[in-house]
Amino acid sequence: LEASTDEDFAAYVRNQLPDKAEAFIPALRAAFPGYSPYHLMAATDTMKGYWIATVLQAERKAMQKGAPVYVYQLAWETPVNGGRLRAHHALDLPLVFDNVGNGRSMVGPGSEPQQLADRMSSAWIAFARTGNPNTEGLPQWPEYDTARRATMIFDTNSRVVYDPYAEIRRILVK
Repeated sequence: LEASTDEDFAAYVRNQLPDKAEAFIPALRAAFPGYSPYHLMAATDTMKGYWIATVLQAERKAMQKGAPVYVYQLAWETPVNGGRLRAHHALDLPLVFDNVGNGRSMVGPGSEPQQLADRMSSAWIAFARTGNPNTEGLPQWPEYDTARRATMIFDTNSRVVYDPYAEIRRILVK
């Protein structure tokens, strides 16, 4: 897969999203500049599977106007395997559960993973205790709604982004 070409990427998207491919391909390239065709193929799977499902679930929960909804994305990329895996599925688990020591095969060496775990696990604990994930060390994390779509981006420098990947969202929900 790492030897995939731009043509392989385009063919992959056309196979996965036949009626949306022509809009999706440039939108994904714009969202992930510098990604190799292999990483764009992986991003395709992430966006059409995990990510859009999260967006739709958050929209539905927010429209119920019950408990507040908070959305996050892990953007921090693991250095494991030369960084090939980037921010892969389940990488957040040793960070959220503050289990970096046992998750070194996923998060790699150094202090950065623990620093991120401190912030993420604190937010999860605050949410479990109060229904609100806001804690010291993070920017103010607004509730998710369909107008602003506030999303906490966990990274070395965590930040809130409003409506991340908006163009991809519009393409996938058509």
